[in-house]
Amino acid sequence: MKKGQWKEDLLKKDGSQMRSVWSIGTPNPSEKIFGKHPTQKPLDLLKRIVLASTEAGDIILDPFTGSSTTGIAAVTNGRMFIGIDKEKRYLELSVKRFENLNEYKIGAAETDKINCSSVQPFLLEPKAKYVSRKRTSQKKNSKKVKNNVS
Repeated sequence: MKKGQWKEDLLKKDGSQMRSVWSIGTPNPSEKIFGKHPTQKPLDLLKRIVLASTEAGDIILDPFTGSSTTGIAAVTNGRMFIGIDKEKRYLELSVKRFENLNEYKIGAAETDKINCSSVQPFLLEPKAKYVSRKRTSQKKNSKKVKNNVS
């Protein structure tokens, strides 16, 4: 498994644990031929994540899609992809990358065709609401005071 290369069948082999360190370099120049994104991830990294965490036919949502490296990894591995980004220039870059693949993409007007009956929405509340506001040093000092009093 050198330089981001691995066998797909070994990635999720039953009874085996994946390695905790992945040797994957920076994005190849060929991944940036249509333009650059300041935080573009290597395609090998996203392919590995997609294969490890989804099954063929699954829908992958990337709400901060950027140059759509996640999308490229998804569609080239038999997954469906929905990408969202507020920056028009990066969406245009994404479209160029998908057009180069000659892969089908779903336009915003066609999203009603996706069957999302298996999707369960949930809400996460900020953890800070339940965390003590005392700093660690304050907690240590309060323990010392309590110990000295007793």
